[in-house]
Amino acid sequence: MFKRTFFQALTLALLIAPLASAQIIIKPRVEAPGSFETNLHFKVKQTLSVMGQDIDTASMRKVTAKTDVSKPDSAGNVTYSSKYTAFENKISLPGGVELEFDSNGENTPQGTQLDFILPLLEALSKSTTTIVHNKNGDIVKMEVDAEGLDALDAQAKAMLGGELDGDILKEKAQNQIDEFNDKPVNIGDSWKSETTLELGQGTVFEMTSSQKYLGTIQQDGKTLHHVEIKYTEVDFEQPAATPGAAAVTESDLEIIEGTSTLLFDAEKGRIVTSKIHLEVKGEITLTIADMDLPAKLALEITINQTNK
Repeated sequence: MFKRTFFQALTLALLIAPLASAQIIIKPRVEAPGSFETNLHFKVKQTLSVMGQDIDTASMRKVTAKTDVSKPDSAGNVTYSSKYTAFENKISLPGGVELEFDSNGENTPQGTQLDFILPLLEALSKSTTTIVHNKNGDIVKMEVDAEGLDALDAQAKAMLGGELDGDILKEKAQNQIDEFNDKPVNIGDSWKSETTLELGQGTVFEMTSSQKYLGTIQQDGKTLHHVEIKYTEVDFEQPAATPGAAAVTESDLEIIEGTSTLLFDAEKGRIVTSKIHLEVKGEITLTIADMDLPAKLALEITINQTNK
């Protein structure tokens, strides 16, 4: 669960377009030509209890990416091109097994079962993500170009699966845009939303949320629009990461804490800060080779992202 499908999250901006003195629409849009930097810090802590035994795992990813936004072409299409300038990853498994990767440092295999992931992380850290929006803001193309993927061993390729399939990425990114409320809101207005949080390798949290527009705040000399989100219901599924691995086929999870804070720069039409904290606990069913195994899951996810 160490991966997260976050490529599209690096380049999707949010529109806060004033329609009247007290109303705004919060919805993604294409930015003006230029560039911006994204910093993303993603952490997961998990305890899986199976047959009375607790299995603790954790992962962390910290990346910085630069995105260039093109001028519209003759058809009105705008291209976003994103590359990482820093890429760190850490995975912890039971028994003290750890893997650390730093794109700006030395990455020596440590002789553990996680060593096969190093070439995969190396390829991803050097990848370029391209997203093309049409004149209406819809995504017409998305691809990730990463040298070295063909040279990965079978285990690494199986872990990657279809994560970088262009059609799948395009659909996911477009769905993120379509999830936003497209109606104008006033200060104090609330609305419901269905949100999908994907952690990669097919791991999906589908959540019902209540969102509220709280008005504006001042930060670093700028006026930002403040939205608070509370998650109220969650459904979790995870297919087998590799052939023969366990899949989560049923879940009955309770949200212990589920909040998100968004700050928007209306002048640039861009999300400035996004903070998500999600804690869930409950029962799940693991399926291995057509055999069902009851288990308990405690999971904590923290995602902090800034764009500047």
